[in-house]
Amino acid sequence: MSWRLTSTTDPPVSYFLLPGTVTVGRKNCHLNIESEKSVSRSHAKLKISQPSRTSIEIKTQTQQVEPPKLVLEDTSSLGTFVTSDGAEESEEKKVHGQEVPLNSGDRVRFGDGLNASKTSFVVRFEPLVLATRSAAAPEESLVKLAQQGGMYLA
Repeated sequence: MSWRLTSTTDPPVSYFLLPGTVTVGRKNCHLNIESEKSVSRSHAKLKISQPSRTSIEIKTQTQQVEPPKLVLEDTSSLGTFVTSDGAEESEEKKVHGQEVPLNSGDRVRFGDGLNASKTSFVVRFEPLVLATRSAAAPEESLVKLAQQGGMYLA
């Protein structure tokens, strides 16, 4: 659950993304956007890799963790639009039939409809850390749980 997809609606709605593939579209997808006709039935895939490592040693409150890769694959007929973190909306790039890596803070808009707030999201990396009290190596079952949930062990 290291990546979070948050809508730009008021109030915002957040979705936590587990490692694997999340489908986005108008019908029969993990994330359904039913109210917008410019969103294809199967519009896009968000591919989240497993973390490169599952354990971290926390020495300070500013411990840096490398996020798992998040890739957007557009599978739509009208395209998906990506604006890099810190860029102006006029710098929005159309992704059509291709894969692009996403970074924390990027904005993603599915479809080209007028209800942009209903189809726009911001992606953020937020590491979820599972802390244990034992000085010994964690049990294999705990390591597996952390991997499945995209968590880091500390």
